[in-house]
Amino acid sequence: MTRPVDPIDIERLTALKVLEKRARQRQEAAEEGLALWRPRVDLARRKGVADLVAEAEAQVLALEEARRLAQSEAESHAQEREVLLAVARQPEDGSQALANAESLLEDFQALGVNPSDEALRNVAREVAAEDMLAALKRKMQGQA
Repeated sequence: MTRPVDPIDIERLTALKVLEKRARQRQEAAEEGLALWRPRVDLARRKGVADLVAEAEAQVLALEEARRLAQSEAESHAQEREVLLAVARQPEDGSQALANAESLLEDFQALGVNPSDEALRNVAREVAAEDMLAALKRKMQGQA
């Protein structure tokens, strides 16, 4: 039996969803700006106006950075939301699994690894994909 979701968790989930949505909106705005400024760089180059080329390139760089930061922030909020949902959906007797996860998180932090690092997320995705592939292979072998 799953435990009821704590009202504080519900508030946090809602706040994370709002933050993720705002970050996605900033990401989209940056992408729209890039669609505007990239052609301006090309046009300024064709016209041979160095000042305008430099200004347009600076705008493109700033927008690319803004897009990257917004995307990273949105992914971070989404990941935090997923973790909170997973914890909220755990069975009542899942306290040991939660303690293990917290212990693993502390171990990562003691090693100087930030669990929100992109590299760590990629490894986790690869491991999850490998686990799903292995489960699918087992399932297919059982049906053959």
